[in-house]
Parts: sequence; structure tokens; C-alpha cells
Amino acid sequence: MKSVLRGTTLKDARQLAEQSLTMATAEEIEKFVHEHMTRVYPADLLDAAGDFLA
Repeated sequence: MKSVLRGTTLKDARQLAEQSLTMATAEEIEKFVHEHMTRVYPADLLDAAGDFLA
């Protein structure tokens, strides 16, 4: 989890938040964030984060 947080820049976090705020439902936001994270972070890092990201 720490690696995920450390790997996120303030700029990226702001962009993610701004885009999320334009979405109508929690499901849309969850899907968007999940897709973003799978593009940005290696699968083994996300697997290691486990339930913290669920």
C-alpha cells in the first residue's frame, strides 16, 4: 500500500479526483479508479496491496 501511495503524484491524484467528480455513480468511479490503477501500477504491486485497495 505504501508503494502505491508513494508512486502517486499530487498532480495525478488531482486529475483522478477531478475526473471522478464528474461521474454520476460510485460504480462508475470505482471502475474508473480500478482501470487507472491497473494501467499505472504493476499487477504484483496491486496484488500485494490486497484488501487495502478493495
